[in-house]
Amino acid sequence: LVVGTVLRAADLDTADGEIIGADTEIHAGEVLRTVGPESFAVLQFVDDTVFAVAGDSELQCTFDGERKRVIVTEGDLMAQVTRRPNKAPMVIETSLAEAEILGTKLSLFANVDMTELTVQDGEVRMHRLSDGFTIDVRGGETLVGSVTSDWVPQPLKPISSIWEENFDNGQPRRWRAGRLVDESLPSGS
Repeated sequence: LVVGTVLRAADLDTADGEIIGADTEIHAGEVLRTVGPESFAVLQFVDDTVFAVAGDSELQCTFDGERKRVIVTEGDLMAQVTRRPNKAPMVIETSLAEAEILGTKLSLFANVDMTELTVQDGEVRMHRLSDGFTIDVRGGETLVGSVTSDWVPQPLKPISSIWEENFDNGQPRRWRAGRLVDESLPSGS
């Protein structure tokens, strides 16, 4: 599945790329870029592992023998990784960490300053690249890793169906779409 503008590039150093469609294959070493907040792509690997890649994301898939490595330079993804008994774990690498995955459902956000991992079920072993610190993140936990954070997994909090956001300081950092309006708002807004 491909929505919006999704590009395939030869490598991370290639600035632009070829616009792809839903049936395009991504080969080892190639880069996938979802351009703009409305773009989206679903990647299905031959072992039925599935990655849902949100807009404004960039990742590169490589293979080293039996080990799959996905380098996420920036963006959001959700993954359902097929269990790999007796095989090397899949690795997702960001600028700050490596996540070893044997089989699980997870979501991951990464940029140059932060890696945020949420594990729905299963277990992911996180390695901090700066010093080799390792921590396991289990199903029902989330970990926000940055240069200044303590890298301690926290229990997931239930998602509320009602939420609010304060825009006094502008649009929140992780919001990618939308525009600020100040007319036709409820009283007190």
